[in-house]
Amino acid sequence: MTAKQGKVLLICLGVLAASYVVRSAVLGVMRASYLQRQAALAAERRAKAQVKAEEAKKEKDAKATTSQPLAAPKSPSPAISGNLPGHWHGRAAIEGLGLCDLRLEIRPKDGEPDAYLGYTNFSCLPVPSLMAKRDPARAKSALLSRMAPDAAILSGKAEQGSLRLEAEKNIGTDIHGCSITALELMPFATSQLAAQWQACQGGRMILTRARQ
Repeated sequence: MTAKQGKVLLICLGVLAASYVVRSAVLGVMRASYLQRQAALAAERRAKAQVKAEEAKKEKDAKATTSQPLAAPKSPSPAISGNLPGHWHGRAAIEGLGLCDLRLEIRPKDGEPDAYLGYTNFSCLPVPSLMAKRDPARAKSALLSRMAPDAAILSGKAEQGSLRLEAEKNIGTDIHGCSITALELMPFATSQLAAQWQACQGGRMILTRARQ
């Protein structure tokens, strides 16, 4: 082999070595890039799986909350049941009737838990500015009703913080010939009751405890 051929051989060997190094470097970069992509995909899959698991847990908790039965309302309310028995009195100006008084006695009903009897006495003093018609005959009947007021015997039960009484017997009527048919009582402030009744002309009034 001549010197020229030896030089050509060395050059070829150098080229081959250089191409091998370059190829190895390129393959290394490609492998590193592939491993990075795989790691990123794995991390993305883990994140999606975690999100799905959290959503499934929330949905399960929501279904469990929805399926739980609602707590039954407390009935009767101790706040009203314990303070009902006794004598109550209220006074208010009512259009068409005059200056009216409502006296109420409440007693527990024997043999029935949370049941009560109510005894009402409702009367009005005719005041000209409140009367629907300034009629002497109507004023006379109002005065007579003041002497013989609308009285009623009622009964009912305390439920959900209020007491509703239905009339069992009426004695007398108001100026319009009406009688109380129902009376609803609710706690109001300290030692007071908010009363609302039904009649031909219903009304409402705040009652204050007169005595036990």
